[in-house]
Amino acid sequence: MELSRQKAEEIAAAQTGDCIIIGADTVVAKGEKIMGKPKDAADAKQMLRSIADDCHQVYTGVTLIRTGAHPQSVTFQEKTDVFLYPISDAEADAYIASGDPMDKAGAYANANKDALQRIMFNLISNAIRYGGDGKYLGMFLWADQAHIYIDIVDRGRGIEKEFADSVFDRLFMMEDSRNSAMQGNGLGLTIAKNLALQLGGDITLESHPHQKTVFTITLKKMAY
Repeated sequence: MELSRQKAEEIAAAQTGDCIIIGADTVVAKGEKIMGKPKDAADAKQMLRSIADDCHQVYTGVTLIRTGAHPQSVTFQEKTDVFLYPISDAEADAYIASGDPMDKAGAYANANKDALQRIMFNLISNAIRYGGDGKYLGMFLWADQAHIYIDIVDRGRGIEKEFADSVFDRLFMMEDSRNSAMQGNGLGLTIAKNLALQLGGDITLESHPHQKTVFTITLKKMAY
């Protein structure tokens, strides 16, 4: 958590206006052993072998900072148990040859990470900016046999049910204070939705005003 705070505070210190900073840092562990970034290809392969066909843990610290006239800061962490499928030597060698594992703790990363990071940033920023009156932000990861789901949850003013599908439309406009404010971030929601579709997934919205608003990212599980 400390590294996520340091990252966010370093960026926030350079800002002069009202903005939202998200800092994150992830640690991969197998039992009591913390797995850092691999030193070379051989180290990356050894890491992959040690976590394949078994369960390991991913700890992520997140810091959210709002700058400006009403500064706010919150830091939290989440633990995820990850079950990695068996990996053949050929699969490990091909993955290592791509270069992707070399700057990742534990020597693995989700595919299309840039797109997923953009989706997460847009949805979290939306929840903070337009659901902040509910004083709650939650992120939940869950799965079934075919899909992985990421829920971004706030308890703010929400979106009326009849508008739930339309908030992703680029030109969509509504009249109340939260929804008129969302006109400025509507493009962000459109981009997030389109990126999810490009990944073979989707983003849906379920909202009960002043109770719970949930944007759910749905992604297909990798097939092995």
